[in-house]
Amino acid sequence: MGKAGHRPGQWKQQNKKHNTGAHRSKGAIRKSVSGAVSSSGSMHSGKSSKASSKMARKASALSFRHKKEETSRVAYRPIHLIFFPLGDDTNAMEITHANLQCSGACEQTVGGSYQLALDRKKFNITRPNDISSLLVQSQVCDALVLTMRYSDDFLRENIKLLEMLAHGVGLPQVFLAIQGLSEIPAAKVMAARNEVSKRFKDLNVIPCDKMKTFPVDTIDQTKSLLRQIATVRQTARGHINRPFMLAEKIAVDGDDLKISGYLSRGLSVNLPIHVPGVGDFLIKQVEDKHGEVIKKSKEDKLPNLNPEAEVDMLDAEQTFPTEDELKDAENPQSQTVKRKVPKGYSAYQAAWIPDDDSESGNEDDIIGDDDREYFEDEDKVIAEMDSGMGVDSKEEEEDDEEDKDGSKYDKNYDYDQEQQFLSLHRKAKDDRAFPDEIDTPQDARTRLQKYRGLTSFRTSPWDKNENLPADYARVFKFKRWAHAKIRAKKWVPEIAETVAAGQMVTLVLKIREENKAALRAIGDMDSLVIFGLLANEHKMSVMHFVMKRANGFDAEIANKSELYFTCGFRRFKARPIFSQHTNGNKHKMERFLPIDKTRIVMSCYAPIMFPPQGVLAFAKDSSGNFKLAATGSILSSDPDRINLKRIVLSGAPFKINKKSCVCRFLFFNRLDIHWFKPLELRSKYGRRGHIKEPVGTHGHFKAIFDQHLTSMDTVLMTLYKRVYPKWTYESVPKLDGELLV
Repeated sequence: MGKAGHRPGQWKQQNKKHNTGAHRSKGAIRKSVSGAVSSSGSMHSGKSSKASSKMARKASALSFRHKKEETSRVAYRPIHLIFFPLGDDTNAMEITHANLQCSGACEQTVGGSYQLALDRKKFNITRPNDISSLLVQSQVCDALVLTMRYSDDFLRENIKLLEMLAHGVGLPQVFLAIQGLSEIPAAKVMAARNEVSKRFKDLNVIPCDKMKTFPVDTIDQTKSLLRQIATVRQTARGHINRPFMLAEKIAVDGDDLKISGYLSRGLSVNLPIHVPGVGDFLIKQVEDKHGEVIKKSKEDKLPNLNPEAEVDMLDAEQTFPTEDELKDAENPQSQTVKRKVPKGYSAYQAAWIPDDDSESGNEDDIIGDDDREYFEDEDKVIAEMDSGMGVDSKEEEEDDEEDKDGSKYDKNYDYDQEQQFLSLHRKAKDDRAFPDEIDTPQDARTRLQKYRGLTSFRTSPWDKNENLPADYARVFKFKRWAHAKIRAKKWVPEIAETVAAGQMVTLVLKIREENKAALRAIGDMDSLVIFGLLANEHKMSVMHFVMKRANGFDAEIANKSELYFTCGFRRFKARPIFSQHTNGNKHKMERFLPIDKTRIVMSCYAPIMFPPQGVLAFAKDSSGNFKLAATGSILSSDPDRINLKRIVLSGAPFKINKKSCVCRFLFFNRLDIHWFKPLELRSKYGRRGHIKEPVGTHGHFKAIFDQHLTSMDTVLMTLYKRVYPKWTYESVPKLDGELLV
């Protein structure tokens, strides 16, 4: 047994450290310099350095002054509150609002909102009645007030909706307003407040360690709640560098749209404005509350609001005909010759008339004048067949509609929809059991000619500019997305073209022809929040969102299914493609939304948006109701992202001789075997091999593998094809339907 080491006790002498006084020691100076070598002489003369330092001090002082003015103005901006009920009792909400209106000077604003003044503070209080308004306002509100009665239970639908807001767009400071505490003894009020707070924390919806509870049975208690909110309000999440404004007055003056409200931060008059549910607008001028013009936009600096790039159809790869093709075109004998068929023959019967290639000469010389009435043009026969088939098909469609109308025995049961859900469920189940495996078609070399093999999915090259679709000419692309994202976060408008934050202004917006129809939806909105766009945020590109399945959503969502997106302040519907969220320059396409919490990437055509922005994806059922399908955030805007669709052809070993075997069921003819011979084979047990030669004429072939193959193994061949999203983007004014939770 070794000796134990000595440990000093509490009485060990502790010597004082060396005190260098007010200055730093030599070692501290060397450590701060970190090896830098001082210059031997001054780079500038004393006079020039003095002038430059003076200019730097002036610029620094001016910048500090503007920042301080903006901060002080923002403090006078009204505090935006949202009241959200947790319980089923609606009287609690009504009583709370009655107390609020009695707490100070109350003024009605746009929609169901009203403005309240208390202790030199202004409060904008709203109660969103639809999901679209709630999603937009929750992004810009300064505080969220949850209301309920002490004796009520939490309503499941409201709790799910609150959870959706927390995970999708983020929440500000949360306050819990409780009613009914005046009905219990005063000694038990604090215990009752703690009990309600504990019940809410047990739901694990949002982190509420600092959440406070407030009784709101009287007007004085409601005033105390408002004073507490005024001291702890937070900056809006996701819009720290983006100006927004809660509209208090809206008016249409000719071709101008006037919106009045308080600015959250500095606004550039030369950048577009987005009105959710309506569209993008250009600023004509900005007026103060007295109607005097503060700033005017400059026509030469205003961007073009056309979201798509101009497509030059001539700016593409030209494929000129070869000399042989030009000679064939000039040769009259190469032109298509009309065939003569007997009268009464159908197009199907005419196809069976043999062509005698050995005979030459004009058909008019072969067919006599007496037989011309018996023959007619084949084109005429086909045209008559098409017209007759069109009439018959219309009659059959009408008969089918009559049969459907007569066979409705249960209006509440949609048989076609049930069959569609069942088919989708079976396909998703098969895809999870046998990922990407398909049945080999009879003509594999023709059906799969767009697919190619890869030696390594990670390292094999793939040209990102090869065979791009025509829609890619309509989108914009950043040279470096990471740099553009950083510039957007640090962007500050020029002082000469900026309207200061925190003041009451009226934005005069130019109405375009495409916005006139959408302006009618403004009157139906509870409240209106407008956002200032950053540079390039009105242009179309290929957007990628990192998403995962929402809690409680168990339906199957196939690739390219129609989804309704709420991405920050934009609402649109699209049919995105799913792909894996992995590193590397190639990403495998997913056929279905994963049933677990695996994150995937949804790619679609959409306007450019800079993060951080929360993204919610809703699925719409046949009844017109919406259900939250996935939540996530913005990944990037990159048309060069390579999403590859993978298919796996499978076969079985027929005869095995150590490393060599004869395989079947992978192909069904010799031509397909020769076509796919250069590709590598693999097996489910990790063997690798290649095709040696075909055997017979029915798709059997001989293959050689690196190790011995067993009879229970399966031979596989993997093929890839790049896929692109479809141009299905469509802006949605609001989610017209009930939200199912």
